[in-house]
Amino acid sequence: MRVKTVSAIAAASLVLTACGGGSSSDQTSATTAPQTDQTTTTPPATTPEQAESDTTAANGSQDSSTTTMAETTTTTVPTPVVVFELATLPQLVADAVAATQGEGDALEVAERLGGFAFEIAPPDGSVLHELSTTMFGSADSARWSYRYGVIAAGGVVEDVDISLDDNGPGAVALAAYYDPIMGALGFERNGSTGSDPGDPGGPNSLNHVYDPADEQLLLNGVEGRVPNVKIWVDEDVTGGSYSDDIEIQGGYWFDYDFQVPPGAVASPLLSEIAAAVPVPVGALLTDARLSLHKRFEDSFSYDLGPAYVTISLTWQLPEGSHDQAMAYYADSATFEGNNTFVIGEASFFDATIYEPSEWGETFDGHGMDLMMLERYAASLELTEDDDGTVELELDIELNPTDQVRAASD
Repeated sequence: MRVKTVSAIAAASLVLTACGGGSSSDQTSATTAPQTDQTTTTPPATTPEQAESDTTAANGSQDSSTTTMAETTTTTVPTPVVVFELATLPQLVADAVAATQGEGDALEVAERLGGFAFEIAPPDGSVLHELSTTMFGSADSARWSYRYGVIAAGGVVEDVDISLDDNGPGAVALAAYYDPIMGALGFERNGSTGSDPGDPGGPNSLNHVYDPADEQLLLNGVEGRVPNVKIWVDEDVTGGSYSDDIEIQGGYWFDYDFQVPPGAVASPLLSEIAAAVPVPVGALLTDARLSLHKRFEDSFSYDLGPAYVTISLTWQLPEGSHDQAMAYYADSATFEGNNTFVIGEASFFDATIYEPSEWGETFDGHGMDLMMLERYAASLELTEDDDGTVELELDIELNPTDQVRAASD
């Protein structure tokens, strides 16, 4: 098999904690992007997922004569990075949160935190809005999906509309800006998809699809297949058209899928975390999720930080192994000598300590609280479905205000 080594993630670190930083009320909020000399037009909305489900084929050939985006620079292909240093975690969290406030490099955070493996930067003046990395796996294969989104400078992008020539100036500008960048990475534009507006005038979105010259790639030290990369221009990247509490702002999305062998962990950060969790023999990682969230200023947990990250890892255990797994985790020796996780829970009354925890019954099964690096609260839960499926789930939430705690006396 021919494998081509393309870009990968910069080394750093991050993780999360299952504390109370996030809740369903902590929806993604709008962030006003700083103004620059870049000129663009007004924003509206349709998320990439919605556009995919209700789309109209767009003309793949774009006229690059009218674009207001900044001139591109030479694109470099970074070296694959497979080591993630957990010691750099606190600074990475701080950098990720700062980037959502317009004080950082969105692509760098996407690479270091999310494992985004291509040097595809947003236009100048963009502010990080959202980031996610997910994996869905089975005994046969696994698919990793990487995605990050930014608010454009001033929250405005040029008009996108399938009824306009070449799908509007926003689509033309997007192609003119990214065709050279993607070409340098070994990709070629092969079609576009525009959203069918629900209301006259949008808000609309459109993506350009870039196919690789060779689908077999080595990313983050893992060999796999990348069918294509999609780059979106979205007149409502914040989703404000669906909520009176969120301002409509335009921006850009960048996403791709990576097909890998079962159990392969194609994210340096998640690989490091997964390797630190003691699991019974035969456990297979089948689900992984990392997401960067922003909080509303009136959120009850805003004092924990204007943004936070959640991580969830799920392993499927062999059928019929529930009782053996119960005994495995009930034995505190399972975590002896573990330099990443200790059995304990953050003290509610004293922010400087964590208190003893033990394996016990939960709402859905059995589990216990953990502390990661003696700083981040986490939870581990074992469940068994009616069909005999046994799963182990680790949940972590990371807030920029989390501090190192000492074990209580």
